[in-house]
Amino acid sequence: MPNIKKVLRRIKDCMPCINPSPMEENLFMIHNIAQKDIDWTFYPTLVEIYTWLDSIIEQNPKVVSGFHIGRSYEGRLIRGIKISFKRGKKAIFIESNIHAREWITSATATYIIKELLLSNKPDVRKMAESLDWYIVPVLNVDGFDYSHEKDRTWRKSRRPVNDKSVGIDLNRRKAGPSSVLYPGPHPESEPETKQLVDFINKGIPNGSIVMYVALHAAAQCILCPWTHTRTPPKNYKEMMSVAKAFTEALAVRYGTQYKCGSSATILQKFSGGSKDWAYAVKGIPLTFTIELPGRGTKSRFALPNKRILPIGREVLDGFVGMIGALSRKKVGNRPLDWITYHTLNEIYYWLDQIIQKFPKVVKGFDVGRSYEGRLIRGIKLSFKSGKKAIFIESNIHAREWITSAAVTYLIKELLFSTNPSVRKMAECVDWWIIPVLNVDGFVYAHEKDRMWRKSRKPSSPNCFGTDLNRNFDYQWGEVGDNTDPCSMVYPGPHPESEPEIEQFVKFINQNIPEGSIKIYIALHSAAQLVLSPWSHTEDLPRNYKEMKFVAEAFIQALYKRNGTEYTFGTSANTLGKFSGGSKDWAYAVKGIPIAFTIELPDNGEFGFDLPEQMILPACKELVDGFVGMIKAVKQLGYI
Repeated sequence: MPNIKKVLRRIKDCMPCINPSPMEENLFMIHNIAQKDIDWTFYPTLVEIYTWLDSIIEQNPKVVSGFHIGRSYEGRLIRGIKISFKRGKKAIFIESNIHAREWITSATATYIIKELLLSNKPDVRKMAESLDWYIVPVLNVDGFDYSHEKDRTWRKSRRPVNDKSVGIDLNRRKAGPSSVLYPGPHPESEPETKQLVDFINKGIPNGSIVMYVALHAAAQCILCPWTHTRTPPKNYKEMMSVAKAFTEALAVRYGTQYKCGSSATILQKFSGGSKDWAYAVKGIPLTFTIELPGRGTKSRFALPNKRILPIGREVLDGFVGMIGALSRKKVGNRPLDWITYHTLNEIYYWLDQIIQKFPKVVKGFDVGRSYEGRLIRGIKLSFKSGKKAIFIESNIHAREWITSAAVTYLIKELLFSTNPSVRKMAECVDWWIIPVLNVDGFVYAHEKDRMWRKSRKPSSPNCFGTDLNRNFDYQWGEVGDNTDPCSMVYPGPHPESEPEIEQFVKFINQNIPEGSIKIYIALHSAAQLVLSPWSHTEDLPRNYKEMKFVAEAFIQALYKRNGTEYTFGTSANTLGKFSGGSKDWAYAVKGIPIAFTIELPDNGEFGFDLPEQMILPACKELVDGFVGMIKAVKQLGYI
């Protein structure tokens, strides 16, 4: 039996707060004190679900965290949990029991939670750890409690709408107040829906949810948008591919057959549903209503207890198939929006789009393949032939996601901006840009370890990775480097030992005319600095005054937008000595006269995990800085 104080607290969370009498409070407490442990042989009450959530949060504190969406009309807490095995994952959001009588949905949602945490099956483990899981077992808490206490077939919420009618269909619009489908007087009129929207908008990073699932009963189908029209959504084929993977995987266990299609096609037209909102308003690429069984039975919303566990098992199978399809087909690539951090696939998909759209200006190039076989890609932008060049590389350190976000934003502005100063900058040089140089580490940082820095080639029997910005063949290993293969700054066994750096150097040597690159930029984070050579010595480079002039032009232009302060200096004098970095190699070996490391924000509390709301400000001010930089370099006569 759980701790009695916690039980009493959870009972109070589930108790209506609208003027209950002392007798009603006592009866509610007595009725709920003798709880049963959830075992999927019965339909649990709200108190039993919440007490169970408490126990799994307590037992799995590193993986499971609870959240509150808010309180219902009658004052009950609307609770959910987030399951996250590894940082930096994309997310799936599951809501269930928005319709009170559909008890099988919360029973299934809690079974999925259990399996995500406890299953030792490899396919379930792989699924569990591939995403962050936000799950709300009971959204319509007032109606759910009422269906347990008073009316088993109750569907709506419990807010009075007039003297004769109570309740709103939280998943609808258009119907009269007495209808079981009444959608409320206006959108988000109900506290439950309003707070769900607010939670997703404010509590989950924008763009991180790649799949939204609304669990319902009892039509035995999986439905994509739209509900208000039979016109298919733009990525209907992708959605159906994922939906069919769900139905095929689910059918294996018991032979249960689900239909696939849009809501308007398979069921009927309506509007105001959560799935369509998630797709149209939030831009979530894969959104589904999954209607669990009950079709064709006498009491389709009151399935026998013996059906709970089989349904939970086969729906879990379906999720394994669905998430597997999401991973295999790489569906749901979001367009770059600079309000979230994007994956390597999404960046490359976007590069393909702009190469196709601007064939006369944009050319793609491949540097080579990484240790794990991924392509290292870049683009060249050239508005007029015969120009000198700037070369920009970013994300040589895997965890510095803001660098690839900023450089892709720069690409966008070079192509689309109508600002005269940006247009002048864009057209006065050729731009060679590699958004992600350390592709293996970047993917690993997205999928496994948000703070990963190095590459992924084994460096010893027990350790992985080399710091690629210590692996260039200039003063390699001279100072500041750690020979321990497990160190985060391990420079490799010898210069250019890593395929990424060897091919990078070869690409520049063999594909870009010698002497044409006049500016070399290595984008890093997080220190808000502009750094010139040298890194291995505190001595100043021969044209330090010119570099200072250019750096100060960058800093002053950048500062005007948001007041962000950057500092200029040499790497050794500002951060400390090291050797084997790309900037020093570009300056010393390739003779590029203006070579900088630009350390993007933050220089304070956030470090490498810069919040997504800070992406766009950092990107915009970087473009401003480049405008100032290019103007200054032109004044010096290099371009």
